[in-house]
Amino acid sequence: MKAPKLRELGEAISNVFSKRFTTRFPFEPYDAPEAFRGNPVYDADRCVGCGACEQVCPARAIEMEDDPQTAKRVLTVRYTDCITCGQCEEKCIVDKGIYLTTDYLTATLDKSDEKNMNSVEKEMLICERCGALIAAIDHLRWLIERLGPYTYGH
Repeated sequence: MKAPKLRELGEAISNVFSKRFTTRFPFEPYDAPEAFRGNPVYDADRCVGCGACEQVCPARAIEMEDDPQTAKRVLTVRYTDCITCGQCEEKCIVDKGIYLTTDYLTATLDKSDEKNMNSVEKEMLICERCGALIAAIDHLRWLIERLGPYTYGH
């Protein structure tokens, strides 16, 4: 009966002096590997404001709001709702308009905290006749660049 207790005591003592298997997370930062899928971030220079990321997001973590008064489109990704599936990055029509980083911390007490979301704002084109919003100006410029000489053809 004493032998198992001595064996367990020996294991406990050896574990106290052995190397740790896990990181000391709250006290030491954890560096995620490059292939890790973390929080998505918009690149304001590359994003054209097309809204493809909002359409393919299965968790509905990306919102697109058009404001007719200011003629602005705001795309916002909420990290507290994001499941880091990578669909937004994969289906982005431009290269790296939105991309996944290795940042993974989303713990918060307030869901509306600014550090738990990322936004990009794009200027919209307004119809001269009816005043309706047509599309983001950067998106139209991207389309013109892609179409090249076919832009104004029939």
